[in-house]
Amino acid sequence: MCICFHRGVKLALALGYSALVGSASALEASGFSYTVSKGKVTVTGLVQTAFEGELVIPSTLGGATVTAIGEAAFDQLDGLESLVLPDRVKTIGARAFAGCAQLGRVQFGAELEIVGPEAFSGCVSLASATLPALVEEVGPGAFMGCVALEELMLGEKVETIGASAFEGCVSLLAVVIPDRVEIIGERAFAGNAALAEVTLGAAVETIGAYAFAFCEGLSEVTVPDAVETIGAHAFEGCGGLTSANLGAGVEQIGDRAFYACTNLASVSFSGDTPTLGVEVFALAEQATVYYQDGTLGWSAEFGGRPSEPLAFRIDCAPASVTPAAEGFGLTVKGPLNRTFVVEACATLGGAWVPLETNVLATGSQAFVDRNSKKFRSRFYRVRGL
Repeated sequence: MCICFHRGVKLALALGYSALVGSASALEASGFSYTVSKGKVTVTGLVQTAFEGELVIPSTLGGATVTAIGEAAFDQLDGLESLVLPDRVKTIGARAFAGCAQLGRVQFGAELEIVGPEAFSGCVSLASATLPALVEEVGPGAFMGCVALEELMLGEKVETIGASAFEGCVSLLAVVIPDRVEIIGERAFAGNAALAEVTLGAAVETIGAYAFAFCEGLSEVTVPDAVETIGAHAFEGCGGLTSANLGAGVEQIGDRAFYACTNLASVSFSGDTPTLGVEVFALAEQATVYYQDGTLGWSAEFGGRPSEPLAFRIDCAPASVTPAAEGFGLTVKGPLNRTFVVEACATLGGAWVPLETNVLATGSQAFVDRNSKKFRSRFYRVRGL
């Protein structure tokens, strides 16, 4: 017997069920409809049509273990506010809870492996989702249109993020892509205007078309060395993006990948020139492309934008050569949002000592060595990290 809740009243349902057989069979028990195949239960829905409150899926039905939630099992279930899944459930089928507009909380089972296509799409009240450690696949459109979703935790074993998996999650603030993910599907995070922080896992090889398009709150992106392809329109319309740091493995950047990134100032490449699609940096008129010394294929212009070696420079006015009351001052200039260290030594043959490590947030930054008066002479250099 399972206890279900209807309008705050406990409702005990004890319905007859058939004997378990090896092939799939349709059954009803404890208020749920389900099938059994090879001793494993797939829940296919509720017997009653009206429901309100918390839904607790039992761990067993008819004496067999519940291991799956079937396709469209609870699709558009009005009144569903909270969901608890048993630990042995490994698969949530396509559209299993799609359109459950009042669903605000989901407790996933510990052994969940697959969240199917559009499983929670249109759950407009869902504010957070923490996927268990064993989840490997987040299907296409799995959480699409979950407009209240602010917090997302992806388990470390996630390998696949499907197309449009989190598209239109306009309240999502940050996402960390696990290190096993190789492909970020097309439009996976598109249109998430509040998304301000994205951390890409070390194994990502492909960023799909429109994957982060119109994520207007995104200010910086670092693409790992494993990434080979940045798809067409991948970051189009990211109006808040100021810097993009692209790893050494990037071989291809698709059409309009950074189109209309109107505040993009710095695009830093770690490897040789990749193949470019059309209008990759169109309407990104503030952007400068930076490249590493010793890499191949670069010229004074790339993709219609000026390009120059990725290097930090020291500017100092003649008057600052003589230590002022507060110390010797200089200005560090270089690519946006890159980390640098200022070092000094007493003689050119001596050891360099780090004085300050910082991030170049605005393209230039003042530095003052307040200990400079202790030295008869001192040399300075700046290095990128």
